[in-house]
Amino acid sequence: MSDQDPVYDLPADDASEKTELSAREMRAAARAAIAEPDRDVSLAERAPILFEQYRRPLLFAAVALVVLLFGGVLYYYWHAQNLAEEKARMAGSERLYEQAMALPPGQTEQRAQLLNQALATEATRTGLKRAADDGDLIGAFYAANAYYELGQYNDARTYFGKIGSGHGYVTASARAGEAAILENQSKPAEAAAKYLEAADADDSKALAPQYLLAAARAFVAANNSAKANEALDRLERDFADAPETGQAGLIRGMAQAKPAAAPTP
Repeated sequence: MSDQDPVYDLPADDASEKTELSAREMRAAARAAIAEPDRDVSLAERAPILFEQYRRPLLFAAVALVVLLFGGVLYYYWHAQNLAEEKARMAGSERLYEQAMALPPGQTEQRAQLLNQALATEATRTGLKRAADDGDLIGAFYAANAYYELGQYNDARTYFGKIGSGHGYVTASARAGEAAILENQSKPAEAAAKYLEAADADDSKALAPQYLLAAARAFVAANNSAKANEALDRLERDFADAPETGQAGLIRGMAQAKPAAAPTP
């Protein structure tokens, strides 16, 4: 062995003392370096003293970031699980609604029973009404249709009204549903306006010709021949090949036979 004792042969206490002394010396050197204004202090020299100075807030920030990220993952998982469970719970109500709508026209009592069951919430099933109240788009549409079939037009219009713009054919169908209710309430002018909204909302344009023809008929019922002809002009221009276009001449004849609407004061 050599005359010099290597550092790793020191007892454990001496070694830790030497390590602690070295750390203190590094911090002291860093403080001294930072205190010298004319010296270019490197990041390596600043690091020990800066870490010591800001250690607590840095640790708190690190812990907060971990908690935030973990919490976000948990919330996403929880939300997805809840959404899937709610969809599963509403599926039974959707099946009841579809069974009711598939019944022949004569089975009025059985249809009403199924629709009322579909609207109601039970222990193992979320009803269409609650789903609609919780913001479910399809739940709102089915609930509105169910109320319409049951003759509860005020409730039907309320739930059709929960369906806003931007949902394509669902929005279009909701506006058409509102128009049908207004026709049943002898409000043809308002109904015609809703049919035009339905035609505008139908991004597929599959049902737009029907809505334009219905709007023209409603305008005729409201004694507004000019508006009826405008709707028919649009039908013939934009949907020349649609079957509904063949009925445009008949509606024009009805419009000519009606007296003109009184001018708005």
